[in-house]
Amino acid sequence: MKDFLRDWGFCSLQDVFQSTLHYKNFKPMFAFSLTVGSASSLIDKFLGLEPLMFLAFSMLLILEFITGVLASIKEGSKIESRKFGRFVFKVFIYTLMISVVHIMNVSSEGRVISKVYSFIYWVIVDYISLQLIISVFENCSRLGFSESSKVFKRINKFLSKWFDLKDDEK
Repeated sequence: MKDFLRDWGFCSLQDVFQSTLHYKNFKPMFAFSLTVGSASSLIDKFLGLEPLMFLAFSMLLILEFITGVLASIKEGSKIESRKFGRFVFKVFIYTLMISVVHIMNVSSEGRVISKVYSFIYWVIVDYISLQLIISVFENCSRLGFSESSKVFKRINKFLSKWFDLKDDEK
């Protein structure tokens, strides 16, 4: 057996188990796997978002927050803790909107109304995503990125047909 293991580059059976299962690092790996697995299941079950979509959505939220803070700093505005609370509250409202409609959609599966809930669900997800993208471009424009300013103005012009969007730089 030892010769067989050596042919494959292992010193012993213990070396095989450590190399494949990393059992010496079991506790931190198990805790990480349990956390990520639980979060993925909860996100999928309650929000209906695949983990990659949720990751992209989260990155968009973080990008919107960071660019907003940087733009405020550039403009000389003080960063207030109240603004962070507003951000957290917005994330809570977004999450609540998405999860309620998703749960209603799943609960009415097999009925005609499920199609309506599915439509509403994707309208909400797309609307929130679009709003965050517009906010990121607006913040980048405030930071002095002229390309972002052009994109922001174009998006505003296109969407102003349907939505009441403010454009301070007319």
